[in-house]
Amino acid sequence: MILKHHSPAESSSACYIERLPPEVAELICYSIDEKDVPNLRLVSKFWNNIATRFLLGNVNLVFKPESFQRLLDISRHPLISKHITSLYYEPNTLDDYTTQYDWESNIINNSHTGAFGALPGPDASERELRAWRRNITKIRERPRHNYSRSYLEKAYKEYTRMYAEQEELRRRDYGLQEFSDAMSRLPNLSEICMNHGWAIYVRRKDAINAFAAGLHYAGGDYCGIPFMSSLLLAVHEAGIKLSILQLGSVDWKFLQQSDEVLERMKSTLHYLTTLELAISTGMDESGNDIGVEIPKCRRYLSKNAKLTEFLAAAPNLKNLTISFDWYEPFCPAELNQTVGSTTWPCLESIAWENIDAAPENINCFFERHASTLKHVTMRTMRLQEGTWIETLQKMNKVLNLKSACIRGDLLGENPPQHWDLEPNLWAEHTDLRSQGNRTSKAIQDFLLQGGSCPLIDQDAHPQRGR
Repeated sequence: MILKHHSPAESSSACYIERLPPEVAELICYSIDEKDVPNLRLVSKFWNNIATRFLLGNVNLVFKPESFQRLLDISRHPLISKHITSLYYEPNTLDDYTTQYDWESNIINNSHTGAFGALPGPDASERELRAWRRNITKIRERPRHNYSRSYLEKAYKEYTRMYAEQEELRRRDYGLQEFSDAMSRLPNLSEICMNHGWAIYVRRKDAINAFAAGLHYAGGDYCGIPFMSSLLLAVHEAGIKLSILQLGSVDWKFLQQSDEVLERMKSTLHYLTTLELAISTGMDESGNDIGVEIPKCRRYLSKNAKLTEFLAAAPNLKNLTISFDWYEPFCPAELNQTVGSTTWPCLESIAWENIDAAPENINCFFERHASTLKHVTMRTMRLQEGTWIETLQKMNKVLNLKSACIRGDLLGENPPQHWDLEPNLWAEHTDLRSQGNRTSKAIQDFLLQGGSCPLIDQDAHPQRGR
């Protein structure tokens, strides 16, 4: 009798999971939650090799030594470093409190700020608005925190330690060496976002939690110039070809840096398809209020073409956003001081905020880009002469848009004009709260579908104060 040898049954994983084509395995990695990727790598060597490149596609960085060290460690990994495509940098810093008493005076418990909740929607009822206002009043009357003395002592030590670490980073050119080292090892990095803003609600939770042990939100150094410089100079040295660059709340004085520095920074813009630049005219390191340097910025831009040249250094743009942070007593820049006579052959989307403009400059820009432009966003624009009715009619005639968003304030100097296109949450009457939404929607429909300019009907779309 011949005995047959039976080999052990293969495990289901070896039978099926291990035999998947790599392309199918990659589709699985694309579809699962990011938090499950580390667990998938533990299944087998096959899945480790497939899933490792999905482990980390972007790096989140804050202004702390351990965060920079993490960036360096990732860049030195032989496999993961090749799959890093984006860097999100939040360079917010701790305010300087000279005494523990000053530090304690500015502590706010998370439960205190979290209790404020979201603003009521534009269609909120009168009853909902009254309830929201009562809740705000109650919250403001509460104690800011109820921490014990021992807990405060421990937290203050953490605050002083983290503040000292940030001071050391400043002395070392704001991490320029670490940036240069890391970026030289990230061959596929194509997207950088520096979200330097003081508004807590737009910040990532991990960036806020990074300084939670010191019981303070990091939000100082409002001008952001050295952070921007260290970042872009490192990109220049590494020869990285960025496609997306978002720079938030950078002080306008970045344009006053030396020509050598600006030229190196501009070289990083050449391959961009998306550029978002938010320029600040106040909130400097001395704590000045927003917009305090609008006159200085306006005078500088009237005598120097540095901003126009900076934007023109990105000839391949498809999406451009240029915004300033305030508009009174006038906007920090005129339209021709930003885009000038530049033509971007592939431009599909433009967004402007807090900019003054002559109608002929708006019209010329749209005529130059009529064949490619599909998306227009304007938030708080001021015409120096002419009317918005004529300007919008010209836009409708020249452009073939897929989307349009006109928000904020439509202002005019000669003749005086003012349409408020923001929902007024504090208004006592629902009609006033929703008027901004109605007029904004009507303008959008006009720009996309044609017809009669809605601003002609002053009864349906009244100007503010009329």
